[in-house]
Amino acid sequence: MTSIAPTLTNAQVLYDSAFYRYRTLLTYDGAVVSGFEPANICDWRDFTIFRVGVAGTVHLKIQLAADTTFDCAQVWCPPSGANGATITFQTSPDNAAWTTRATFTPDATGTILWTDFTSVTMLATQWIRFTIVATGVSDFRQLSAGPKLMFPIGQWMGVAPPQLLSGLVLNNVIAVNGSILGRDYRRLEKKGEFSLTHLSQSWVRTYWDIFAQHAARRAFWWRWNPTDYPNEIAFAAAENIEAPTNDRPPPLMRAGMPIRFLT
Repeated sequence: MTSIAPTLTNAQVLYDSAFYRYRTLLTYDGAVVSGFEPANICDWRDFTIFRVGVAGTVHLKIQLAADTTFDCAQVWCPPSGANGATITFQTSPDNAAWTTRATFTPDATGTILWTDFTSVTMLATQWIRFTIVATGVSDFRQLSAGPKLMFPIGQWMGVAPPQLLSGLVLNNVIAVNGSILGRDYRRLEKKGEFSLTHLSQSWVRTYWDIFAQHAARRAFWWRWNPTDYPNEIAFAAAENIEAPTNDRPPPLMRAGMPIRFLT
């Protein structure tokens, strides 16, 4: 019998979205719907909604305040919320000639969408935007773009693929004679954990610690296996922040983070 060893998967996260970093510079050229303001698209919350109130083309635009690298973008809409809209992420050196880097067409299920593209560095004073072509009232939970962080060490054991059914608490209603009369369930967040070993000290200090500082306060995007399951993406939040520790052999380190996530 041939034994097959599982391939460790190097997960990716996107936490440094330029639309959050420069949220105070965000401009919108459409009509603002009260309670569904443009700022909601970059607040790292799943329960706030940005709404385009009518059919047409609108733009969410930022002039960058510092050089910024981009290699991916994400779109998350409520189920049936996008109403056939098309969303593009675009960059421009002069606010006149725009290059489309990613295009999204959300489906009716509310699936989180993640698109990679060739890395590009936009300079301070240059421009980025999301263009939304709406066919009617369209709702959006989060729009993000920035540089993804790939973990340098793969992980297999303990990873819960986010799209598989989990996060349910079941209660059976049992009759006196033992018959099962019905079942009730409550939906909770799904759970997982990052567990990374054999990390270099420089990577922990340069990349992990900055990511952990973000995760201490805000959510982030997580793609557990970009090679085999690139469309399995979660909106994740840390349950607590654990200090990285020294690992064997010296001078390596290990780091971990229990998370809860939505899909």
